[in-house]
Amino acid sequence: MDREVRSLFEMLEQKNSYLLEFHKINTEEMDRLAEGCADHLEDFYYSRELLLNAIDKLDRRIQEKERKPAPLVGVSEKNKLKKLLSLKKNMILSILDQDLTILSLVEKINKDRNLDKDIKLKKSA
Repeated sequence: MDREVRSLFEMLEQKNSYLLEFHKINTEEMDRLAEGCADHLEDFYYSRELLLNAIDKLDRRIQEKERKPAPLVGVSEKNKLKKLLSLKKNMILSILDQDLTILSLVEKINKDRNLDKDIKLKKSA
């Protein structure tokens, strides 16, 4: 396998590992939010931001590789590339679904907290 192709595969594998970590962080936070606990949101968003920055840097490196003329690759390399890109696509779609769920859970917690405040205000009035 060509050195450039191997390097590109390694970067795509690294990106997928970052996306898997991102997915894991989302899953953990969704579990906490589903229990009504929003105490870790700041850490959660910070962790996501770190991963997004790492993914962005990696994307820029991948784009640099893509600007170079592509070497000829065999069937096995094409299949590996399809597999890596398919995993990336599936992870991104899953993360988008998670993000919608997280937003919904945060909104629900905020509504519940506002209702609790309204009830306390009415009781004290």
